[in-house]
Amino acid sequence: MKPLSPAESFKNFLPWLAALFLAVLGAKLWIVQLYGSPLPMWDQWAEARSCFLPLAQGQFSLATLFIPNNEHRIVLPKLLDVLLIQANGRWEPLVQMTANCLLHAVFAVALTTALWHFLGRQKGWLVCALVAPFFVLPFGAENTVWAFNSQHYFLSFCALLTLAGLGFARPGSVFWWLGLTASIGGLFSMASGFLAPAALVGLALLRLLKARRWDWANGSLILLGIAIITAGLAAMVHMPGDTALKAHSPSEFFVAWGRNLAWPFVNHALWLWPLLLLPLLVLLGLYLRPRFAAPAAAEFLFALAGWSILQSAALAYGRANYGDGFPVSRYMDVLAWLTLASLAAVWLLQKLYWDRPLAALIPWVLMVIVGFQLAYLSSVVVDQLLKPTLTANLLGAERVQAYVTRWDKTDFLTEPTIHPDPKFIAGVLEEKALVPLLPHACLPAGQQPAPGPLDTLAASLYNHALFLLSTGLGLFAGLLLLGPARRDLIALLLLLGCLGASGAVWSQAPQDRATTFIQAETHLVTLCQLAGHPERAAWHAARAAAYAHHLSEP
Repeated sequence: MKPLSPAESFKNFLPWLAALFLAVLGAKLWIVQLYGSPLPMWDQWAEARSCFLPLAQGQFSLATLFIPNNEHRIVLPKLLDVLLIQANGRWEPLVQMTANCLLHAVFAVALTTALWHFLGRQKGWLVCALVAPFFVLPFGAENTVWAFNSQHYFLSFCALLTLAGLGFARPGSVFWWLGLTASIGGLFSMASGFLAPAALVGLALLRLLKARRWDWANGSLILLGIAIITAGLAAMVHMPGDTALKAHSPSEFFVAWGRNLAWPFVNHALWLWPLLLLPLLVLLGLYLRPRFAAPAAAEFLFALAGWSILQSAALAYGRANYGDGFPVSRYMDVLAWLTLASLAAVWLLQKLYWDRPLAALIPWVLMVIVGFQLAYLSSVVVDQLLKPTLTANLLGAERVQAYVTRWDKTDFLTEPTIHPDPKFIAGVLEEKALVPLLPHACLPAGQQPAPGPLDTLAASLYNHALFLLSTGLGLFAGLLLLGPARRDLIALLLLLGCLGASGAVWSQAPQDRATTFIQAETHLVTLCQLAGHPERAAWHAARAAAYAHHLSEP
């Protein structure tokens, strides 16, 4: 076994983090630019009734934040949305999406920093390159374009802080208290927030197994974890309407769990998930031996993987019959943790036991294989989720505009119409107190408000998404060229990969918001004509013409 290379300073690591942040932020904002809709969708309408209406009526209180949404008490996402409304002057989904992009980009930096720290504070460029595909590629884009879905990002953020703070910081230190706060905050991001403390209980038991003796440090961690788990279970809400989505037999559960564990190779779940777990199992066997060289690194990877395994089990139980056998896009962000931890385990094993130039290629060959699968999943999400979602949102925008102009409920309920529940949405639009807060897409054409300060900032950010993404890739390539690429084969290959990625990005530069919306509006013209609604077809044709005019302007 060889020791890890000398550590590098955080100051030297910062430029790599800056490149990662810009690339992730640009990639996510690009999705918002192409497919983000100013119209609220799905659960956002319920949030308007339960949270924003009391705000508009002057009856908002902290208790409002704790009103359940399905099985969850999503206090943190609601708090963020209320703060955005207060700062912007009104509710705008595109502002929420932009804030979510920033939140997830910051999380990518935090996770990368944690991995770099626990893996020996060395070769930060390699750690950034390992993490980047899991955030730049849009397989989880459902969370990007659903403004309501910041809950998934808060869940991940709280889990990371819980695992790193409570699991590794000195009890009573500032970072330990931060971890404790995050463990409680996680309970109010999503219902599965208690699984981060559960992963810590497993980590503490593993430490006791390795030491072969009881100690109060890990014993107290177990007791604290159990207390938080108990509180999380007590805060959960039972929803009878979701029973049909759950696993109804052990076979349904284990098939769904195997599919989740095999992510991103979801089409080969029955035989690939053991291979994905193999590096972590090998690392576990070596960790349990005396005088293992990097216990903290191994433990952190076990914690990340354990949390993802528990999340995948919770999804297998609660959503086994949801997604047509293909994991839903919004859940892929948490499933990715296991694959990332497994790849990091391969890299750690190679550094500890087989530190040879050619052997160093092994983790990156595996990364390329995983990267191609991530790209495949991303293409499926774009074609089967983002494009249909945009089309549905544009159809919904036409329905809402017609309703707030004529207030004809019979026409509003005529299919094809807005989803999930046009009657409920009509009730939200009829709330007079909500009008000052409603997004501009929910107001009649002649009553459009002036953009708020955050509207202008959000538009500027997503309109410069390609610039931010290209800057991040260019900065990473430049740092590689000036440093490790001159002496490291992997760095040279990554440099070529960055240049190829930059070329791929700019090859798609002509695909902008107007082009995407023209395609969707043109499809809706045909749909409305076939459904026998010529007036609605003319409305969408006019919208397509307006976007085409925008494209033709110099």
